[in-house]
Amino acid sequence: MNQQATQAKNPTSAPPEAEDTVGNTLHGMLDTTVDLLSALGRATSARAEELANCMLIQVNTETRARIDQLVTTGVVKNRHQGAELLIKAGAEAQASLFKHVEDTEKEIHALHQQLHSLVTIKVNQ
Repeated sequence: MNQQATQAKNPTSAPPEAEDTVGNTLHGMLDTTVDLLSALGRATSARAEELANCMLIQVNTETRARIDQLVTTGVVKNRHQGAELLIKAGAEAQASLFKHVEDTEKEIHALHQQLHSLVTIKVNQ
C-alpha cells in the first residue's frame, strides 16, 4: 500500500517524516530542559553557599562614616568591600588577641573531652 492510500485510510496519522521531526524536536526540548535545570541547580547551590557567609550587622555612625569614606574616595567599590576591609584590618591588628582566643578554645575543647570521658566511665561502672 502506498503512502497516499495509507493516509486516506487513516487521515489522523501524520506522515513518518513528520513524526520523526516531532520526536527529534521533543527530544531536543527535553535535553535543553535538563541542561537548564542542571544549570539552575548549580547557580542555586552557589548562591546558597554565598548566603551561608552572609551576616547582617549593625554599625555605629563612626564606623559607617569610615566605610562610606572608603567608598567615596574609590578605595573600595561598595560598602560590602569597605566593611570587609575594616574587619580584616581589625583582625590583623588584633592578631595576638585572636591567637590567645584560639589557644583558649583548644583548651576548652580538651577539657570538654576529658569531662565527657569521665562521665562515660562513671556511667558505665
